[in-house]
Amino acid sequence: MNVERECVHYLDLEIEKHISYPDTGKVCTRTYIKPKCNHQYLPFFSQHPTHCKLGVFRGEAIRHMLNCSAQADYEFHIRRMRAALLRRGYPSGCLKAPPYDATLRRNMLERLRDRPQCGFSARGFSADKRMTPSTMILKCQFSPQLRRAGLRTHFKRMVQAVRTHIGEDFLRNERLIIAHPIRDNSFLREYKLNFVESTRKSTTRRTS
Repeated sequence: MNVERECVHYLDLEIEKHISYPDTGKVCTRTYIKPKCNHQYLPFFSQHPTHCKLGVFRGEAIRHMLNCSAQADYEFHIRRMRAALLRRGYPSGCLKAPPYDATLRRNMLERLRDRPQCGFSARGFSADKRMTPSTMILKCQFSPQLRRAGLRTHFKRMVQAVRTHIGEDFLRNERLIIAHPIRDNSFLREYKLNFVESTRKSTTRRTS
């Protein structure tokens, strides 16, 4: 965290005193980018799914809208990010950012502020048990056909059927997590290859 007399840099946020700060306590915020940031975004020619690559610009645009309290700062960061993504091979047609909307920004910030977290909210502790979601985990082997099976739809139907017998408070704010066990992955297989050279050296020393 970098602290100056008129502004402070905290994580990805720059908080600066407004001109009316002595009277109103108002501050301005914008996205903070480190001076040595090279904007190494995911290249468009990578093997990642298309929705992941398209989500880079969309997610960053939302982040800039949340961070920037002024339209000029938002548009500056959008232009900068768009130029960086064009250099990474992104087509210009998929780099259309939503216009700055102060009302939309306020609504998104209010939703983030009021979201429940482990029985707590931004307004204090909540005694309502419905604030804590009821989570059910389904662990099974992965299959491409699982998406077509509609497990979440069947789960909601089952919960609704049980509610008709024992009451609407059963599994209030239910949440289903579908998890798949991983026995092997490319990282575990290839991680040891990073130490092939050191292994050879140790083997040579033992032999000699």
